Amino acid sequence: MFRIRLLALLLLPITLNCCRPSKSDYPPLGNAQEFSEYWDTGLAEISTFDLVQARYGNLNHGIATMIYVHEGFSASKQVKLDFPENSPDDVVPILKLNLTKDFLTGMYPYKLMLSVFTPRTESPRSLKEVVSVQEWCGTTYLQLNLDDKDYNLISFSYFEAEGDRKRKIEESILEDEIWNRIRLAPDKLPVGKIRILPGLFYIRFTHGDPVPAFASAQIQKISEKVSRYELLYPELKRTLKIDFESAFPYKIVGWEETYPDGDFRSEPRLLTTTAKFRRLSRIAYWEKHFPADRILRNDLGLPVN
Repeated sequence: MFRIRLLALLLLPITLNCCRPSKSDYPPLGNAQEFSEYWDTGLAEISTFDLVQARYGNLNHGIATMIYVHEGFSASKQVKLDFPENSPDDVVPILKLNLTKDFLTGMYPYKLMLSVFTPRTESPRSLKEVVSVQEWCGTTYLQLNLDDKDYNLISFSYFEAEGDRKRKIEESILEDEIWNRIRLAPDKLPVGKIRILPGLFYIRFTHGDPVPAFASAQIQKISEKVSRYELLYPELKRTLKIDFESAFPYKIVGWEETYPDGDFRSEPRLLTTTAKFRRLSRIAYWEKHFPADRILRNDLGLPVN
């Protein structure tokens, strides 16, 4: 019995490590030198968009912001490593997206944030996703963590029906990781009939169940310099179109999202959320936290006060 227990203890690190991706598990995506020259400069890429967001059966004007940065991520803890040089075997190079949306519905504001952490390699799974939605009624928070091939979901909500819960999402592509996969290697995007977890903003706004659905995916050129990735969910009556530059670094230039939207007093009707590119800046924004740095927001067309 002692020998069995000892063997189990000796094998435990191997068992844990086999489910944990490392930087050597998969080859890099795309042109490594090209990628490094753009993303490994110590700068973030920040883009702003004119947003028209469907909510409560109406179209509401606002601003969307995309912040992309290349970071060293902990495979074991699934957090950004403070000192990646101290844990070289645990580092996974990832592309991180923070996508924010700010808009008003009548007199009160909505503030949304999506964070997705996708390996720079040909790993088939993003490691983590986080979504938060704040408005005057309350706050909702959802988090997905990769566990082998599945995702563990935890969600917290002010609203009773959405309450605090935990569940497992079976092996699936994440719609929200498509934003990163476009930037990494659009030629590797999934096409055809696919099983995919719809975007968490959409799930929150429709009070839907976070379960994968089937969608039809395609990519096409819509102009000399711009390509489009399109997802069609027949059962959800929903379409997502993401436009991006066809050449590296594959910058996002806009998107459209159509689905039935309404409130409790009216029948849902098909409305289309749109985002159109405004401005872009490459800057180490985390160093620009003094009052005098507010002027830099002008470069992105953001309000200074």
